[in-house]
Amino acid sequence: MIRWLLNTIHTWAQSWIAKLVNTFTYGALEFRFFIVILSLGTLVGIADGVSKVFFGFGLLSAVQNWLVVLISFAVLYLAVDLNNFVLPSKIMVYMLTFVLYPVIWLYEGGLDGSAPYLFVITVAAIAIVLRQHKPQVLVICNLCMFGLLAWMQYLFPEMIRYHENPAHRILDATSMALVCLLFLYFSLSQILDDYKRKVGQLNETQQRLEHLSSIDSLTGLYNRRYAMNKFAMVLQNRRRTSVSVIMIDIDHFKAINDAHGHLVGDKTLSLLATILSAHTRDSDTVARIGGEEFLILLENTDEPQARLVANNLRQTILDYSHWPKTMTVTASFGVFEIDQDKDVDSVLEGVDLLLYKAKQNGRNCVVSQTQLAEKEPA
Repeated sequence: MIRWLLNTIHTWAQSWIAKLVNTFTYGALEFRFFIVILSLGTLVGIADGVSKVFFGFGLLSAVQNWLVVLISFAVLYLAVDLNNFVLPSKIMVYMLTFVLYPVIWLYEGGLDGSAPYLFVITVAAIAIVLRQHKPQVLVICNLCMFGLLAWMQYLFPEMIRYHENPAHRILDATSMALVCLLFLYFSLSQILDDYKRKVGQLNETQQRLEHLSSIDSLTGLYNRRYAMNKFAMVLQNRRRTSVSVIMIDIDHFKAINDAHGHLVGDKTLSLLATILSAHTRDSDTVARIGGEEFLILLENTDEPQARLVANNLRQTILDYSHWPKTMTVTASFGVFEIDQDKDVDSVLEGVDLLLYKAKQNGRNCVVSQTQLAEKEPA
């Protein structure tokens, strides 16, 4: 019978402690505060009650501590078992306000005893733990009871039982101050942890929004806004290294939309974006800058190298066999190496001219600065 009882208690204790740990680990910040407050109150109350018996301060004084411990543990058990801290915390506060305050005030020295410390802890607990659940009524009740007891002590000082032994008062003050300090420490650490977590979540959300704002929703490439910002940053920070840009335009894209519909046109744009991403370096910036136009920014790349990249892309697009409706898709390319004194607008104007020349030359070709210069009459 005894063994069965012990096993039952052991199983129950393991299960409840597991619930407690899980609630403290994954519960809301307010629930964790509530657990810390009651746990500290329970532990310090037990220690204070034992010390009062040990030092001969009277069994009645120790029973008061253990009564608080019993109530605290009952409320803590109820909160963890129900996975709800609001109702148990309100019960706890009302019992402290209307039952334990007057008793502790009368038997523990009034303003000179433990009651003021307990009042500070309770009001702080209400303000923090129940801050999202309208704690104003509870706080007002605490303030009214505190004022009423102080007024009664002023009118009827003989009602208050003062500690005859100074050590008793010191022990009460020390234990309650310890609870206040521990509560303050855990409160500040929890608030700091919660602040760091929320700042981290805010930063992640901001980064995600910035990323989404820089991405073309159809192709998954960078959009024009991001490409222009990147462009300007590269031009501003370049250190005598070659930087080239390739502009790409799908040939006869309007005819594809007219003949097969916009869904096929969108699919064509997505497939081209996949080809461009797969055949460029991670350091290259590939963007869709509008309609069927794409742009590739190649750092540490001179014109001959950029022309080679463009020709490889042109041939890959031509040889690709998975276009919708078994179409043959081609693209025209302009290749421009950026001079030291160029700005974004002049570079775009120059590469756009080269792309226009590629269209004039029959499309499905690459035109660069050097090629254009060689064909122009002296």
